[in-house]
Amino acid sequence: MKRVAGVGGSPTLRGKRVVLVPVTPEHVAELRRLLATPEVRRRWRAEDASSGWPFDDSSSIRFAIVVDGAVRGMVQYGEEENPDYRHASIDIFIDPAAHGLGWGRDAKATLARHLALRHLAGQPMTRAEALAMRGAGAIHEPPPDTVVLDPV
Repeated sequence: MKRVAGVGGSPTLRGKRVVLVPVTPEHVAELRRLLATPEVRRRWRAEDASSGWPFDDSSSIRFAIVVDGAVRGMVQYGEEENPDYRHASIDIFIDPAAHGLGWGRDAKATLARHLALRHLAGQPMTRAEALAMRGAGAIHEPPPDTVVLDPV
C-alpha cells in the first residue's frame, strides 16, 4: 500500500483497484447523490441531514473511494484510543451500480491495513497479532523480525 500526503493530515491510500482520498468539498455532491440511492439510504438513513456533512463529525475520518478518477463511495473510520478499550470501526457505502465488483472489499482492506500498520509501527508485534493481520490480508506472512511475545 503506497501512502501519499493527503488533505488535513490524512494520507491518500492506494489499494489494488481503489484510491482512498480524504473527503474534500469537491466530493460532497457525488457522495450526497450516492447516499440518496435507496440501497444506500436503507443502511445509512439520513447520514447527510446536517448541512455540514461530511465535515460535521470530528470522531470519523472519511475517505472518498475513487476508481478511475470517479467517486464511487465513501469509507470512514473511528478510533477509541483509550488503552483499556482500544479499537477501531470502519463503515462504508459504495455506488449500488458498482456492487459486486470488489471495490468495497478493496477499500475496507486498504483502510484496515493502514490502521493496523499505523498502530503497530514501532511496536513489538505478538505472534497472535501477526497471524491476525495475515488473516485480515494486511500482511502475507509475519515479518522475520517479529517479536514473539506469546510462544505457542
